[in-house]
Amino acid sequence: MSKWTRGLCAAAALLFSATGFTQQIDATRGADASVDYAGLKFLGPWDDRNYALTSRDLALLADNERSLSEGIPALR
Repeated sequence: MSKWTRGLCAAAALLFSATGFTQQIDATRGADASVDYAGLKFLGPWDDRNYALTSRDLALLADNERSLSEGIPALR
């Protein structure tokens, strides 16, 4: 790999890590203060509709939800 290509790859990695891949989650927007909305990003792709989820909704998820291979948004 050339020096120029390595530099371009490094710049692209820095750009992507600093922008689109860091989703800011504001728990105050959530419908239920007892829910860890930031923690939902570990169950699947984040979607702003997750703010409507309550602890009652999350009780329906499997105990091994984190280890399941197919990540789906935790949508209501």
